[in-house]
Amino acid sequence: NSGISSKIGDLIFAYFDQNNSDLSIEKALQAAKRMSEINKKANSLTSETSKIKRFILLSHGDAIVGNLSGYSSSIEITAIGTPVNLLSRIDEVTKKVEVQKILESGDIIMSSDFYKRISSDVSQKEIIRISLIDLKVKLRDFEHVTELFIYRPGADLPNASTEFTGAAACNI
Repeated sequence: NSGISSKIGDLIFAYFDQNNSDLSIEKALQAAKRMSEINKKANSLTSETSKIKRFILLSHGDAIVGNLSGYSSSIEITAIGTPVNLLSRIDEVTKKVEVQKILESGDIIMSSDFYKRISSDVSQKEIIRISLIDLKVKLRDFEHVTELFIYRPGADLPNASTEFTGAAACNI
């Protein structure tokens, strides 16, 4: 969906920055939904013990994006900044038992800031709010972040008409 992707450990990271910010957020949401659908299809074709538990994480904000290459002329696009670090911390939280009890494979987990950008366009019935305070879970380096929002694909995500410059990631 026109994202610039790279593999970081066991994560797939994609950065979306179209000339039109509305298109950026739409592309990130489309990619998240597609990744969720692919995961569900793959899991439906395998045994219970071979299923992959995967989440798609969405954040937004300004980041420094560039090519980290060496003398070998290799190209490795990367992003550095708060929205990228937030994704990493959200990924850490998805591994906590308290949070895993709530999550289903293929869930799209949004930061509060990302959710606020699309909340007027998403039916509240489609969103599950996770209170990190209630779960007694904190995001390392982001203690001020007290909630996350889950979208469980099943209905079409609406187009958003808000600004987005940021990143999407998925743990596999």
